[in-house]
Amino acid sequence: MWFCGQGGHRKGSSYKSTAGLVKDPSFLTVDWILAQFGKRSGEARREYIVFVQAGMKRACPWEELKARCILGSKEFLEKLRPGLKDKSKIKEIPGCSVWLSGPL
Repeated sequence: MWFCGQGGHRKGSSYKSTAGLVKDPSFLTVDWILAQFGKRSGEARREYIVFVQAGMKRACPWEELKARCILGSKEFLEKLRPGLKDKSKIKEIPGCSVWLSGPL
């Protein structure tokens, strides 16, 4: 898929700024993300980098999509189907989201 395994090399990624590898652009705020990884900036950035690198070693979740846009087991999707069935004909729902009327 387009993002898996690319880390901060994808154009438009905030990884390099969040990791402290480049200066944050004026429109980007990284404080909230970093606060999830530690109280001190340096510690938080190191933990963030470890987290991202660990995620890059895992299988790409996009390869597990069902009906092109839903993540979950077939059993999970079967549980969703009844509650969403009538919504499959709403014009505002993107085409890939109209999985409800098709096969899982």
